[in-house]
Amino acid sequence: MVVKDIQWVVMNPDDFMKEKAPEEPLWKPSVLVLLVGIVNTVSSVLLAQRLGNASQAGQVASGIASVLGAVLGLISTFALWLLSAVLIFGIVWYLSDTEPSFRDLFRDIGWGYIPVLLASLLNSIAYVYILNRTSDSLPSEELQVIIESSTVLQVVSVIGISLTIWKGFIWMFAIRRRSGLRIRTAAVIAFLVPVVEIVFSLWSLI
Repeated sequence: MVVKDIQWVVMNPDDFMKEKAPEEPLWKPSVLVLLVGIVNTVSSVLLAQRLGNASQAGQVASGIASVLGAVLGLISTFALWLLSAVLIFGIVWYLSDTEPSFRDLFRDIGWGYIPVLLASLLNSIAYVYILNRTSDSLPSEELQVIIESSTVLQVVSVIGISLTIWKGFIWMFAIRRRSGLRIRTAAVIAFLVPVVEIVFSLWSLI
């Protein structure tokens, strides 16, 4: 069961990557990434619909934007998973004395999306909270100002940074078990992508 696997990853990621991950099919982490993509579209769709409430033309535009946002959100989520795996695999292949398996590394990196799913849920909940506390007739410019200055979203962003660190922590054990590299080397590789994400998150908070 995916739920039991998630519990194992949360409680002991190193043990999971050593004992259970090699037996796991690719579809399980794929479900996690798919859920992240679906949840990520919620806030963008809700916001597009609210901003398009001002006029009939705006409603049509928001409908189109919602569909495009949903499709692009799903595609970009899987694309980031693939790009992260390609980057990590390239570095691991260069540093490792053994021949790493891209499929295995790609699969195990997918388990790192457990904290990403939690961050996406919190972000969507925050958007729903803000939109429910504002009037439907509020001009889009004022709504954008409220969202940008929202304390709730700022808190969620800080929590998201912690969850990004957690993702790197899971990736560290995945890299270690699939490559045989030392834990310190695996940690440096694992946190390359999360560090970039954290820098962008901090930049948005300034």
